[in-house]
Amino acid sequence: MRTQLCPPEMVDQEGNFEEVYFKPRMRNNMVWTEKEEALLVEGVLEFGVGHWMQIRRAKLREWDEVEIRLKCARLMGRQDLSCYEDWKGGATEMAQERAKNKQKADNGEGLFIAGCLVLENLLPPPAKP
Repeated sequence: MRTQLCPPEMVDQEGNFEEVYFKPRMRNNMVWTEKEEALLVEGVLEFGVGHWMQIRRAKLREWDEVEIRLKCARLMGRQDLSCYEDWKGGATEMAQERAKNKQKADNGEGLFIAGCLVLENLLPPPAKP
């Protein structure tokens, strides 16, 4: 009954409560470790980009789906990951994609802001003088 009535992140497939859902989070203490980054890469290799809940449940219970997506965006060097939906790759392939996205920014196809390619159509319009 819990699986039908509770949000999916609150219970597992058997209907048991997920401890992490009820744990208070201390944002100022949340820093990605190398081990967690490796687990994220494993999750992308196993489940693919966009499957944040599955990655969270299997690998990164302390992080929520938004934080996992943001970290993946930084690792791949692209703000909008929609073109990578279901893409699977390891650390080497992710680094190659990051280099490609950096090159696109260098070629004027967008800007590289905070480690991510931001396409110009996603940027606010320039202020008028």
